[in-house]
This record gives sequence, C-alpha cells and structure tokens, in this order.
Amino acid sequence: MPKIPLEFAPGSFPSFDEAVIDGKVAARFYDGFEDEAGAKYKRPGFTTFSTSAIETPVQGIFWSEFLACFIAVGNGKLYKVTTGGVVSAITGATLDNHNPARFTENGTVVYVTTGGPMFTTNGTTASQVPDASAPVLTTHLGWNDGHILVNQANSQFFWWADVGTGIWDPNNSESPNADIDKLKALGVGWREILLIGTRSTEFWYNTGETPGTYQRIEGAYIERGISAPYSLILDDNTWFWLDQERNFIRLEGRNPKIVSVPVHTILSGLADVSDLVTSRFQYLNRRFILLSSRANNISLLYDITKDAWYQWGIWNESTSDYDQWPVHSVAYSTSTNTYVTLNNDGYMYTLGGNASDARFSLRSAHISHGTYNWKLCLSLTLRLKRGYLTTDPVSVLRVRWRDDGEQTWGNWHSIPLNDLGEYTNVANLWRCGRYRTRQYEFMQSDANPFALVNVVEDVEPVE
Repeated sequence: MPKIPLEFAPGSFPSFDEAVIDGKVAARFYDGFEDEAGAKYKRPGFTTFSTSAIETPVQGIFWSEFLACFIAVGNGKLYKVTTGGVVSAITGATLDNHNPARFTENGTVVYVTTGGPMFTTNGTTASQVPDASAPVLTTHLGWNDGHILVNQANSQFFWWADVGTGIWDPNNSESPNADIDKLKALGVGWREILLIGTRSTEFWYNTGETPGTYQRIEGAYIERGISAPYSLILDDNTWFWLDQERNFIRLEGRNPKIVSVPVHTILSGLADVSDLVTSRFQYLNRRFILLSSRANNISLLYDITKDAWYQWGIWNESTSDYDQWPVHSVAYSTSTNTYVTLNNDGYMYTLGGNASDARFSLRSAHISHGTYNWKLCLSLTLRLKRGYLTTDPVSVLRVRWRDDGEQTWGNWHSIPLNDLGEYTNVANLWRCGRYRTRQYEFMQSDANPFALVNVVEDVEPVE
C-alpha cells in the first residue's frame, strides 16, 4: 500500500454510533474547528474586554447603533458597556425575571424584555414602558417600518406600537391563526415578520395602511414550530431555529432544511431547551452559530459555510468530560469591528490568544483503508503548526490508538511541538503495530495555539 493521508469529513459526528462508523467521519471533535483547507485548529481563548463584571446569571448582550455602546443584562439589571470596556450600571429599573434578554431599538432608546414587561433605556436610566395598553408578558422584540413589534407570551397574539408616538393602541394586535398553536417566537427580516408557534410558522408584512396594519402573506406557511424560543437567529441571509422535534433547521426560501443530523441525539436528549440561546460570531475566516444552554451544561457550534458541527467546552478533570464553553451570548460592534462575548462569570471578552482552558481532541472513525485484511503501520507522519502567541516554552501533541473494535486505548505517545517561535513541525511515529481496523485520537491541551495540518499513514499488507 502507498502512504495514505488520513482524511476527515468536516466537523464532529457524536450522534453516530462510534463503534460502527468507518472512513472519513470524525467520531468526536472537541475544542477545535476546520479551516477551508482542511487543517484542524484549536479553538481560541479569551482576552478580557470589560473592566468589571455584571451581576450573574447573565441574560444577554446587545450592540446599540444609536447609543454606540453595548447594553448587557444580568440578574435582572441593565448595564452600559463602552467600546473601551468600561461598565456602568443603568439605574431606574430592574427586570423581573432571569430569562434570556431580547433587544431592539428605535433610534432614541433601546427596548429590552426578559419575559415580562418591556423596558427602555437611553444608556443611563431605564424605565418600564408606561403605556397601560402595552402587553406585560413579552419574550421577543423587533423593528419594522417604524413600528416596535413584540409577541405576547402564552398567547396567539403579537402587537405593534404606533409610528412616531410609540403608543400601544389596543387595536394594534393580530393573531397568526392558520393553526391554533401558541406564538413562541417573533423575528424581523427583509421587512417581513416571522411568527413561530409550537408547531407552525407564518410570515406577515406591513400593508402600508394608516394606521399601521399587518397581515399574513398568503401561502407563506410552514408546518414547523419551535421548541427553544431563544434559538431563533438570522444569519447568512436566512433564519435558523430549533424546531418542535429538536431539529436545528435552516430556512432556504420558505423550505426548512434539517442541518443538525450529526448532533441530533444530543439535542433530542436535552431535558429542557427553554434557556437555549443562539448567537453568531466570526473567528478568523469561519462563521459560527453558537447554541448555548446553562441548564444543560452544553455548547454546540455550527459552521454555516462548511455545514459542520463542533463541540466546545472546558475539560473537567473530576468528571473526565467537557463542561459548557462559558460564553452565554455574543454581540458585534460595527464601530470597532469587534465581537464581544458575555460569559457566565459576568465579564465580557474578545476571542483570541492562548486557550489555556481548551483541550483539543480529535477522534477518527475506524480506519480500514478499504480492506479488513491485516496491515502493518510502518509510520505515522504528522504536519503540525504551533502558534506564537504564548510565553509557554513547552507544548506537545499526544496520540493514541485502539485496534479492531477494542474498548481499551493504548498508551499516549507525545510529540514535541518544537521550541517557542518555531511555528511548523513535521513529526513521525515509527513501527505503530498491525491491525485490521484502527481508531486514532489526537489531543493537545497546552495553552499554545495549535493546528493539526495533515496526517499520513505508511501501511503495508501483512501476508
């Protein structure tokens, strides 16, 4: 046999039965991602952005174009965060529950809700929307053609405020009534209103009449609801959400496409998805949607371009498993071209630099090279890259394997990643034994940025 590159399909496939997968599918891929050339990179670390923390539990973060600052919510309290990371408490009001926060703005103030009444803030003070006709149990907000829009929780209704005055007229409400399910989420995109119930979805639009009126777009109806109301997100010019059967779907035109097959058993097995929040961010040249749930101690990332899933977290030595990646939500500042994460500790961070809390782990499928005959691995050649943003002079990659369906792994083999400042490395492991099928695992947990560029196996048949 010739020297054969080990190829991996993009992403991680934890929903697949690891005992039977063969070929290019990666059984597990934690704390990493793949670039456009196929190199496997370790996830980034964090650089502290905020000068102080907000109260926990954190509930969400939003970039305000008009106030030119971030608005964050934690433990029912509102905070202003400048582009320099200075945090100041917004006085005047406290939100009355700890659900994820949702935001919009009207050019003067930011609206925010966490499941109860709506509040507004100018970045200094906050107050509850004073209109007695405004709905008092709300979960989602939007802006369309001069109207603030909001859904009324535990009902079939959504509302809109009058243009200019912001008055909530009791007549300014409608019900998406193609089905009898309750309205769970509301979104605005392309001047259309997306209204999702527990088992159906409708699209509405502003008729342009005076006073403002909304009506359903005829024929724009989808037999898909939502199970996690805060999973609804607009990115890559389309809508994504977790439907009523725990499928993460991507809307292509009016057609829902399931994109979560590799992680479906994880999503379907979650006890409760009411706190599952989605955020979007870009790191280097990859664009991700983050699915984060504190209640379930889990974080999943979806690479939109590659249609690939990854599992990011924090390795827990006591449980020998990964805890949730600590990011709750992410906001993007257009004025500074910066993604800022709001983490569960109440601090805000930017992505990049050393990842001392990351444990890169890539586990292959059962490799047979197209034959179940015995074969001898003469050598394993690895092309590696060590990052330079570190003061740690010691870094290694560890490799181990198990053969022919065995449950027990062999010993770890350590490969030095060269000295500080030597960014590329080609290493070899010699005389790696014989097998019919083999499963490899590659692990790197040092603080240094790292990439596994390529792996080539030199095998020969055994007569």
